Amino acid sequence: MAKIRLTQQMNASSSAIGRPCAQTIQQLKHLDHTISRQRPAFEKLLVGPMMIFGEMITGGHYLEVLRLGKQMTTGRTSGPSYLCLHRSFVSETGLFGAVYRGFLPWGLLQCLKGVPVLFVQNETMYQLRSRASWSQRSAEKFSGFLGGAAQAVCVCPLQKIKVSVVACPTMNLLTPLQATQRVIKTYGVGSLYDGIIPMMMRRS
Repeated sequence: MAKIRLTQQMNASSSAIGRPCAQTIQQLKHLDHTISRQRPAFEKLLVGPMMIFGEMITGGHYLEVLRLGKQMTTGRTSGPSYLCLHRSFVSETGLFGAVYRGFLPWGLLQCLKGVPVLFVQNETMYQLRSRASWSQRSAEKFSGFLGGAAQAVCVCPLQKIKVSVVACPTMNLLTPLQATQRVIKTYGVGSLYDGIIPMMMRRS
């Protein structure tokens, strides 16, 4: 009889211990299915643009200007050398104007090109996982694509106007609003997004 009572007590103790364990397991499962909204990495809003800004003001922007100038002469029988392009830019706007040709505000705004990626990617990831129950891997891929597309939508018009400023010295003398109006009047609103599909594919 004593052995039977001892066995019953042990079974009762096991059941009492098992109930909290089962509840804990259920709570963990519930937490696993609850997707919390992660904050964007706000530190990247400062570090990323500052790194791009530093690279651009120390010669990166002017190298891009020279590249654009060279590419716009492709197909001619005798394209100008980089030295000739440099002399041409300096003669038109002076040394400072040549080095920072098209930098304000178009090049400067491009320093913020990571901002739309950061917010669109984080928000899309949250919505897909919490509302559509997508897997982590699928949500990461699709949100990355949308983040790159958002970046292309923001950057493409800036690059279009910057190219126009580099190509035409008179555009460089206009205010940002006047330069934008000139491009839209000459080529149409749709021209601001010329080449957006390849850009979206590249950035996604």
